[in-house]
Amino acid sequence: MSSFKYADRLKFEKLFGMGGGYVLWFSNMTFKNFFISTIDIDIYDGSFADSSLSKANLLRAFWEKADDMQIAKVNQELLKIWLDNSQDKTDSDLSLYNECVLINNKLSGIPQVKNIDALRSIDADESLDAIIADIKQNIENNKPELTLDRLHTYLVNYCRKLCDKHGIRYTGNNTLNSLFGSYNKWLHDNELLESNMSSNIIGSIVKLFDDFNYVRNNESAAHPNPLLNKIESLFIVDTICSMIEFINKIEDVLAGSLTQGSDQENIIPF
Repeated sequence: MSSFKYADRLKFEKLFGMGGGYVLWFSNMTFKNFFISTIDIDIYDGSFADSSLSKANLLRAFWEKADDMQIAKVNQELLKIWLDNSQDKTDSDLSLYNECVLINNKLSGIPQVKNIDALRSIDADESLDAIIADIKQNIENNKPELTLDRLHTYLVNYCRKLCDKHGIRYTGNNTLNSLFGSYNKWLHDNELLESNMSSNIIGSIVKLFDDFNYVRNNESAAHPNPLLNKIESLFIVDTICSMIEFINKIEDVLAGSLTQGSDQENIIPF
């Protein structure tokens, strides 16, 4: 039985123009050939529904009864056909397409955010744990645009705790990039990074966090803003979680939680 949710199916139905019984530009024969070439299944053989039904109803029955991987593969190919053949795509059309891509990635088992588990409390902090839970829930619900404000709040708290941990002074008025800049300076002053590349990557995070301040203030739910689109929101969340994973590795090394016998190539992910 499919885990393809009804609410998500409706978005695909709208994109594929299924209201009148059709699916994109397929005839009965090309629809049959499409399924055979994509997953080696004859959609008209009665396995999913009566072959006399419309193409839209056959696809709905397939979504209901097939397994997730079969559905994700068919959807992926249909999405490619829509993108390659649709004329005069509006911003609304492309936004719906991008949302369907994210839904299908999740259905196929592709992680929405590879390093989401990098979000963790440095010490016991229930408020930070609650923020992390909110972020993960919004990612799970395919609402990355609603994580941006919460992720910014998490990062400010995270960077303050890094500063507290290492005796780095700051004030309540320090911005996210300022906090991380102080941490970056502490790393350099104590010569804790061995490679120039790692040093440059850490330095670039300061600028990216400055850009994230703008996103939080102007493109997130922190204020009455137009929200950033899902694709870019997810990209930002994924990128920041990868950065945090890198910082966590540095902190693990400094804390001695990675043993001397560990594979050194796995300590710093670059």
